[in-house]
Amino acid sequence: MELIQFTSTLKPDGKEYKKVVYWNRFVRMKLETVILVLLFISGIFLLANSADKIMFLVVGALFVIFPIIIIIQLNSSIRYHLENRDKLESMPCTFTIMTNGILTDIREADYTKLTKWEESDKVYNAVGYYMFFKGNTMTIMVDKSAIPDDKRELAHKYITDGMRAAKKNKKRQK
Repeated sequence: MELIQFTSTLKPDGKEYKKVVYWNRFVRMKLETVILVLLFISGIFLLANSADKIMFLVVGALFVIFPIIIIIQLNSSIRYHLENRDKLESMPCTFTIMTNGILTDIREADYTKLTKWEESDKVYNAVGYYMFFKGNTMTIMVDKSAIPDDKRELAHKYITDGMRAAKKNKKRQK
């Protein structure tokens, strides 16, 4: 069994982090996106078709403003997180992808963790990362661009096979 080893950080910085958060919030969790779009469209419709009814104008304005407030709040949260994040998230980390999971090792902080495939129930291959989730909690994130070019196919195979085997084991245990 060949180990795949590379260096990256536990989580991305700046615009990359923002891209991951937006993907997680608005693409992975589609219901919120649908609700916000419907609110915005309904608000525009109410504003355009109820010039003589003050109540509809107020409700329409609220429907239009609410999605904008959500995005402003999300950007504020992202900025706050990036300014106050755990230092471990930005330190150089050695990732080792193996048949039983992904080992993360941050030597500077004496931090080592093995995330087994069974600890995640879903993996997404999106916005340049493999993102592993257990329910709505991200268990680990791997920057695909940090994986050596000649090992990317093998890494994908380990991840796919590992997650498939973990699913089969969970079904057997039920």
